[in-house]
Amino acid sequence: MKLSYSELNDRNDISIDTEGQHVGYLRKFPISEISQNYSTYSLYLDIMTMTTAGYFERKKKLEEYDALSIDEKSKLNVFTLLSHDQEYQWMFLAALNFFFRESVQYDPTANMYITYEVKDGEPKAIGAITYTMWGEISEMIAQMNHVSIEMDEQDLSKAADERTKKVMEKLRKGRKALKKAREKTNGARMELGNLTSIIATFVNGYNYMNVYDLTVFQLYDTYNRFLMGDVYEINRMAVSVWGDKEKKFDLYARQENLTVDKNENKVGES
Repeated sequence: MKLSYSELNDRNDISIDTEGQHVGYLRKFPISEISQNYSTYSLYLDIMTMTTAGYFERKKKLEEYDALSIDEKSKLNVFTLLSHDQEYQWMFLAALNFFFRESVQYDPTANMYITYEVKDGEPKAIGAITYTMWGEISEMIAQMNHVSIEMDEQDLSKAADERTKKVMEKLRKGRKALKKAREKTNGARMELGNLTSIIATFVNGYNYMNVYDLTVFQLYDTYNRFLMGDVYEINRMAVSVWGDKEKKFDLYARQENLTVDKNENKVGES
């Protein structure tokens, strides 16, 4: 599910309403809360946005996973893998309780997680988190926390034929390699503490007294807008001196919607 810019950028928690039921609310964290226990937040975020391939990689069984056929991979789902893995199941439950406003408990007989809210001093079940909706919930958490999820094999199962599946598999592996390269280059630069320092130091209106009030998404969004503004001013000054014969200067560049993927409509183009 693609969240709108306004849904991502305000301070309200995100309501999860899927498959005809209200499941609960995903929390938006201010930097002040995240900074107190950043390692826990990072661990839980990694679990909540983990793909099937990522699970096997962390279990040091990636070669075994890569040897599976595309059809075999498409039958696996990370929700069930995490729920049944004794090493990860308690962390998965803890991560759900961290990101959901409600209390979450696992029902092993049904392989689902029940969300509870307390009313009149008593816990009341309000919804259930199942493997069929997990991809949607995981993607929403990723968007809210400004991370991307690589293409998973569950996406491959939606392909109509073998040729399309093979193309999508190549795309998945290519995106994975690109993601690792970007993380190696930009990891320390994009760390939350570093971004907090940049915004408090260089962005007008922010300082160390108020920057921690921003949500995680707002922090990244403000940083990207700051960079966009710098690039815009450099281009504007260049145009004022050298002109713009090729008409490349975009007067509305600073108004770009940063949640729109410029490449989302290019898949399949030759």
